[in-house]
Amino acid sequence: MSSWDAYIIKYHHGGTLLKEGHVIYVNGAVNEFVVDPDKLCYWDLLGDVKKIGYDIEKEVNLSFIDGEGTINSICDDQSLVGLAKHLSKQRIVDIYVETTKLRHCKELPGVVLCNIGGDVEKHGQKVNDIDSDSSTDHDERLASVPFIDYNSDKDEEIEEARDKVLRYAKMKKKCMEDNDVHDTNEQGDGGQHNNAEEGPNLDTYNLVDPLIGCGKVMGYDSDYFVSSDPGSYEDTSQESDADDANRHKSKDIYYDPNAPLEDFYLDLRFDDLKLFKRELVDFSLRKGFEFQYLKNDGVRVRVRCAAKGCKWLIFCSWCSRRKMYVVKTYVREHSCFVGTSKNKRVTGSVIARRYFDVINGMPCIRPRHLRALLRKDLGVFISTKVCRNAKAMVLKKMEKQYQDEFLVLNNYILELKEANPGSTVSAVAERKNGVDLPVFQKIYICISAIKEGFSAGCRKIVGLDGCFLKGLVKGQLLVAVGRDGNNQMFPIAWAVVEKETTESWDWFIQHLQADLQIGDGLGWALISDMQKGLIDAVRDLLPLIEHRMCARHIYARWGKRNPGKEIQLQFWNTARSTNKVEMLMHLDRMRNLKGGTIAAEDLLENWPIEGWCQAFFNDVVKCEVIDNNMCETFNGVLLEARHKPIVSMLEDIRQYVMSRIVVKRDNVVKWKSSCGPNIIAKIEKERAKSGKWQVEWNGGARHEVFWDNLVLHGRESYVVQLRTYNCSCGKWDKTGIPYQHALAALAFQGSDPLDYIADWFRKDIYLKAYEHLINPLRGKSFWPTSAEGPMLPPMVRRMPGRPVKKRRREPMEPKNRSQTKLSGQCRVMRCSICNVQGHNKARCSQKANIVENPQIDLQADTVPPGNKAKSSEKRKSMAKSTTAYGPMNTFRSYNGHMILGREVTHGSSFITSSELQELRNRRLRPTGEQNIESRQQTSSIVGIPVFSTQDSTTNATIGQTNVDGC
Repeated sequence: MSSWDAYIIKYHHGGTLLKEGHVIYVNGAVNEFVVDPDKLCYWDLLGDVKKIGYDIEKEVNLSFIDGEGTINSICDDQSLVGLAKHLSKQRIVDIYVETTKLRHCKELPGVVLCNIGGDVEKHGQKVNDIDSDSSTDHDERLASVPFIDYNSDKDEEIEEARDKVLRYAKMKKKCMEDNDVHDTNEQGDGGQHNNAEEGPNLDTYNLVDPLIGCGKVMGYDSDYFVSSDPGSYEDTSQESDADDANRHKSKDIYYDPNAPLEDFYLDLRFDDLKLFKRELVDFSLRKGFEFQYLKNDGVRVRVRCAAKGCKWLIFCSWCSRRKMYVVKTYVREHSCFVGTSKNKRVTGSVIARRYFDVINGMPCIRPRHLRALLRKDLGVFISTKVCRNAKAMVLKKMEKQYQDEFLVLNNYILELKEANPGSTVSAVAERKNGVDLPVFQKIYICISAIKEGFSAGCRKIVGLDGCFLKGLVKGQLLVAVGRDGNNQMFPIAWAVVEKETTESWDWFIQHLQADLQIGDGLGWALISDMQKGLIDAVRDLLPLIEHRMCARHIYARWGKRNPGKEIQLQFWNTARSTNKVEMLMHLDRMRNLKGGTIAAEDLLENWPIEGWCQAFFNDVVKCEVIDNNMCETFNGVLLEARHKPIVSMLEDIRQYVMSRIVVKRDNVVKWKSSCGPNIIAKIEKERAKSGKWQVEWNGGARHEVFWDNLVLHGRESYVVQLRTYNCSCGKWDKTGIPYQHALAALAFQGSDPLDYIADWFRKDIYLKAYEHLINPLRGKSFWPTSAEGPMLPPMVRRMPGRPVKKRRREPMEPKNRSQTKLSGQCRVMRCSICNVQGHNKARCSQKANIVENPQIDLQADTVPPGNKAKSSEKRKSMAKSTTAYGPMNTFRSYNGHMILGREVTHGSSFITSSELQELRNRRLRPTGEQNIESRQQTSSIVGIPVFSTQDSTTNATIGQTNVDGC
């Protein structure tokens, strides 16, 4: 049931229904309930009364007034027939509740509701035609009849209130009998009430207008109270001690920015003209039309529909009497077809206002994606430039949020420590001259649950990496990431620093060294991307640690200087070599390639092989990785968080790690074996390779695994020891997972490979890494106040020049990612004259030998631009000089000679190449022998025979351009 089809019953309670003469209900409150007339029953009405707060076990009398002004009692379902009919016609019905004893009554607002059943008219309108839900304009009108708080349980107070109501009703009856009806002043003006002896006038009892109580009109009826409206509050009595004032509904229509405006109304009031114009733009977007300003100044705005001939019009101007901007003219109906996909009023500021939360939540959203979102939501086409400007406006407004979060950063640190005891959270701020508050420098976070989980269930290898912050406050995000028992990332710690320097890495590694108890690094491994200052910091603080370099970053730098697929392939074979014999073999293969000797020397000289070759890794860590992809994966996950202010970013990181722990812990239930799915996949991949190996057993704990390699014309042989979990190839030792040689030996013995994996990969050890949980934090309003006080954000250092928006690609990363067009990066161009690489025909040294026989095309290029014929004239002249066999096409035969060939144009028969050449030689005009020899010499250079025709005295040669591409 939509809001337009709603049926409403209004329960009037807490007051008195006066049935003498005209029916009047004075004092009390009103509660509304939406009902379905088809399912209405008597017990539903009693249930509504019970929800209001009355005891239905006592005597409760319900009644309503039908369309003829008759009071009808409701006592059973049979009496509801008339109510249902009246409800289906009017959609709103008033029911009056009367009880013998009140169980309790909720706090009643100071309103007087009147239903007059006669034909008394007010301002020329019948009372019955007016909605009965009414309220007084001002509190002064009922000053002679003070309202009583019915929350008291004392019976004498109830009786006293009833006596006052009766006395008041008698005065009302006398007033109506005398027909003493007086007009009140204009809405919002305070009026003087009559004295008690004179009796109150009829306006003392407020009669409802159709739009009473509408602040910002929603649907067809709304109860919005305006606190600034005169007469919206009234005191209970002159001698009342109540703290809260009773509230009246306002008859004025005020604009409420927090409620959706379905339509404009006459006398709709705005505090500011900017609010009217802003709502006008939003209204045009919802209704799908464009408008134009006829008048737009500081005190008035007149707007019409932009469609030609449309009658839609609205006018809003300043009202000095009301001290507000009021809608004075409004033509609601459109005489045009409403619906347009263009609206020039949708500017960058409008988009920034309507989609502030979207852009603030996704600062990395691209303008084209924002444009598509606007097209879907608003149905209008917006240019990318406008979307880009809107995003810039939002980011500028977010600058204030960045500063505010630095002010509460110390409070966030204190809250994080209290919620997660044992966590390491350290912030450094520096006091500068001329600045009252300290300026932020860096912060380090390592939560206690992560420290305990890493120490219990992860291998002793840590990856370090840094990435830039994308928000308004620039800086670096440093992260430390480990690996769990399923070979997935395990975030350990993160820090925010101003710059990536040796000092910042020293500070970060010192905290990490203390949290993980690394010591001097013996038995640990560290992998990095060769960041600035990191190598020196590791050398000073962790002298015994195994420091690995990311092979992918080395390949990106070295491969740019040493291109070639074979050379690059040997690099990766060398990096993945698990023993020195295999490593030296691949290096020798690299040196034997063209340019491989220089490439190998360059590689070994600039990047020590101990840092990126698996042959030199220890077998304690049980991890053979040669890349730092886990850190880069973690940085990619935090891409959106890196656009946010400092506290919001740190909270996003904490919440991500907190939820990740829960997800990884729950995923163990899905495991089908005693180790993770990634370990099972690796074993299955190696099992497929183990079938070619033959096994010989020595009768003890060793197996000889061999294979006759036909390519190397020799036998590959390895020794596998099952008791010590090692193989002579070195791969089982360094990974802790049996590979193809060990799997062949295990298959020979009939053993389960899962019994021979390292303990780090087992389910029980894996669960230890995720058994410690991170505790959530409270909201900012609950954070304790830190004694350190607030701090300021770091100074923004603007680099010279225009900021670079495009991502910097890796040296070996392809620049063209198109799926429909081949990149020309590896294409080799050759000269069309000598067919040699390195130059074109313009710089060819053999070009001088054919000056005497220039080509027709070249001759045409020598004509000055002003003397060139038009393209149409040139095509006509070429068509006149064309021979009967059409233009000549030159083809290169397999034996190296050039022949001429063309299909005969005057018949369906064909002519052979030799016959065509002989036929064209007959048409040659004889020339001197010296010219023939010179032409033959020239033709021998180019490789194309040259002939002279009767129609032309110019010798022509046709060159063919050859392109070798990949």
